[in-house]
Amino acid sequence: MAWNPFLGAQTARGYARARPDYHPQAVTVAARLLELDRPVETAADLGCGTGMSTRALRAIAAHVIGFDVSYPMLLAAEALPGVSYARAAAEQLPLQSQSCDLVAAAAAFHWFDQTATLVEVRRVVRPGGALPRLHRFLQRPVARGAEVHRLAHRRLSAALPATTATQPL
Repeated sequence: MAWNPFLGAQTARGYARARPDYHPQAVTVAARLLELDRPVETAADLGCGTGMSTRALRAIAAHVIGFDVSYPMLLAAEALPGVSYARAAAEQLPLQSQSCDLVAAAAAFHWFDQTATLVEVRRVVRPGGALPRLHRFLQRPVARGAEVHRLAHRRLSAALPATTATQPL
């Protein structure tokens, strides 16, 4: 496993205390760009850290599961109704196939093996689901801050190895 600066308890406490919380604004923008007229049933949050994005996603999902590889970060995550956390890598989620309406990733997206993560997202998202990437939100105006990707077969297929891109979403 590669070095991960987020595995320590002291780092997790500092992160929970000092991290800018842009997530509610980013989720609002993502919901508008996705044209959500009601909350989705289930969302997954990849690389959730201390749960800032997970809690924000609760505004647009009945149940949100935050995943992170750092147990100390998960221990620092605030519990809320409709929110749960689990230790798992974005590339290997302990979820059933087609079990999520939305799979989100915020600032952690660049830490993932992106090809493997997209393969996994494709596996767990229901047909017509979405992958909002909120990782550049602080660097852009709010109106463009959420990069939202509707999981259309042709778009996602371009990012996947040929052997995994044969099944329609």
